[in-house]
Formats: sequence, C-alpha cells, structure tokens
Amino acid sequence: LFPLRQRVLEWMFSPAFLKPPSTAIYPDQPERPRRCASMEGNLLEGKRLAGGMFPVEWTNVKRAPRIVSRGTYADWGPLQKKRGNPLVTIDALYVLREAGRS
Repeated sequence: LFPLRQRVLEWMFSPAFLKPPSTAIYPDQPERPRRCASMEGNLLEGKRLAGGMFPVEWTNVKRAPRIVSRGTYADWGPLQKKRGNPLVTIDALYVLREAGRS
C-alpha cells in the first residue's frame, strides 16, 4: 500500500496536476483561485531547474517500438527528473503567471 500512496502523492503534486485549482471558478469564494495559485506558485518555485525549465517528476508513459499495452509512439520530451520538459514547463509557467509571478 505504501508505494501506491507515494505514487498518488507524487502525482498530486506534479506541475501538471497543479493547473486546475488555479483556473477553477468558485462563485462563493472569489479569492480562492488566487489563494490556490499563490500556494501552487510557492510549490513550483522549488521545483524549477537551474536552466529555468521544469522536469517531469512522474509519468506512466512507456515508450515502445512496437504495439504493447499502455505503450506510446508519441514523443513527450525528456522524461528524466534532471532535465527540463517543455510541455511541463509551459503548464508550470502558466500557473506561475496566474499566481502573479514570472
């Protein structure tokens, strides 16, 4: 059970998962998206790499040269924790912009 819990926590705090709360609309709490964006910005600032990019922290993508279960032919960019991924960086920069950071 512990590895599953760890995997869920890694997924929940990945930059891709942080985008929806900052963009959601809460009619009864108009300050909530900005508050969420601020907390997300704090979390994301610590994940930025030296080059300004953001890495993929976890993925369930499995590259395959042939058809396999859960395999993909798509190029999702670098999937290492030490190299920045352009797709993750775009989402992370969007969240930072919504949080009022650059």
